[in-house]
Amino acid sequence: YLFPAIFPWNVGASLYKQIQLIQIADITGISGITFVIMLVNSYLYLCFAEKKILVKESIIVVSIIIFIICYGYFRIDEQQKVTNAEKIKFLLVQPNISNEDKDNGFGNFELAMKIMTKMENLSISTAKPDIVLWPETALPFVIGYHRVFTERLKAFAILNDFDMIFGGIGIEGQKEFNSAFLFSKNGEILNHYNKIKLLMFGEYIPFYNKFPFLLKLYAGSGNFNRGEKITP
Repeated sequence: YLFPAIFPWNVGASLYKQIQLIQIADITGISGITFVIMLVNSYLYLCFAEKKILVKESIIVVSIIIFIICYGYFRIDEQQKVTNAEKIKFLLVQPNISNEDKDNGFGNFELAMKIMTKMENLSISTAKPDIVLWPETALPFVIGYHRVFTERLKAFAILNDFDMIFGGIGIEGQKEFNSAFLFSKNGEILNHYNKIKLLMFGEYIPFYNKFPFLLKLYAGSGNFNRGEKITP
């Protein structure tokens, strides 16, 4: 928790199929779910270690679990009552493309086109989504600067009549950002967000201005600038 981990470990993610138990995350976040798992396991360990039921601890743990379950059912029921709201279909695309291919795609037209073709093929669905979501740094080119790819992306959105949200490299002046873009079904970039909370040694190298050798030591790391504002 001192600084962002490149691959943060969240034990709470193991409960992703337990819909009722994870509704509390809208209050506590994933850390709250992780805390509850560790609390229950610590309680069971103490019971085995002491070889008896710990009454006070049992009341606390059971009360927390009952509250979480009740809150989960309450939240789910609350959402199900919203029957007249407009329904929006999302299609989430996970292409399983290695970081090596993403990195090599920059400056390699054939590989970049292969990656983009794969993303497009995975996005075509009989469900006809309203919005398609591609992952972070999904495309190995700079949006708006590489004309061939940008125009193809616009044509793809127009042809399939859906909006798109995807990650990519953004450039503003001399600064490079890890950005998320909102593309309309009309082929227009409606908005973008430059990531603010970057991952140390993954997306930026601290103190590289004072210690230039760090750039060579961590040659595979990105070195993005921080975004300055939250974009809705």
